[in-house]
Amino acid sequence: MSVNPGNAGQMFLPYVGKKITKLLSMKEDMDFEIYWDGACSADKIREFAPKGVKGFVLGTTLLFGRGKPYGETLQLIRELRF
Repeated sequence: MSVNPGNAGQMFLPYVGKKITKLLSMKEDMDFEIYWDGACSADKIREFAPKGVKGFVLGTTLLFGRGKPYGETLQLIRELRF
C-alpha cells in the first residue's frame, strides 16, 4: 500500500517509492511480484512499470471521478507509454 488504507483519495506516502525500489532490487533473488495499490497515478505507472512493478490497482487517483466513461478512461490508461 502506498497510502494509509481505509478511505478513498488518500495521499501518496513519499517514502513508499524508496521501499518499492528496494523491493524491486530483491524480487528476482526472492521470486516475488510487486503490485501497486493506493494513489496510483499515471506518473507512478510510467515510473515504476518499467522498473518491474507487475500491476497497479486503480481507484480514485486515476480511474474514478474523471467525468468520462470508464471505457474511455481505461483506453487512455492502456495508451500510457514508458
